[in-house]
Amino acid sequence: MDATPRPQQTLDVLELVLADAHYGLPLDRVVEVVPRVTITRLPELAPPVLGFLVHRGAAVAVVDMRQRLGYPARPPSLADHVVIARARTRTGPGTLMSVALVVDRALGVRQVDPAHLQLPPESASFVAGLTPLGSGLLLVSDLDAVLSLEQERAVAAALRAHEEQA
Repeated sequence: MDATPRPQQTLDVLELVLADAHYGLPLDRVVEVVPRVTITRLPELAPPVLGFLVHRGAAVAVVDMRQRLGYPARPPSLADHVVIARARTRTGPGTLMSVALVVDRALGVRQVDPAHLQLPPESASFVAGLTPLGSGLLLVSDLDAVLSLEQERAVAAALRAHEEQA
């Protein structure tokens, strides 16, 4: 029998800043971080969905995470980052869709000890867990809760309609 201790499992997250709060997105669902780019507005989509951008040839819905999480709006900035990530859809079980999340800043990868994760309040629909971070908290996000079922359907319909017009 091998008595060698196993290394502590950690959760790798991409640490983001929104307003003064720090969030973590599971790194295994992050595709890429890009600078703020031109977003094509789709008037039939309501906030927090801003429209779409083209990422590697595919149209991807853009979500303003400040609006999604109830933070005060601020004008777009070239310093903003856009995180391309994969979220599970509610319309197709096991299906992943790309989403582009506009955030104030992506800071880098952080390792989180799952043993220190605490359950969030029930009202925090986008937060899967909380963990201490210096003098504050890191809110580990639930990417699958970025869009509601209604928003997901509206985005799919708007993107289909746009592609048909193109």
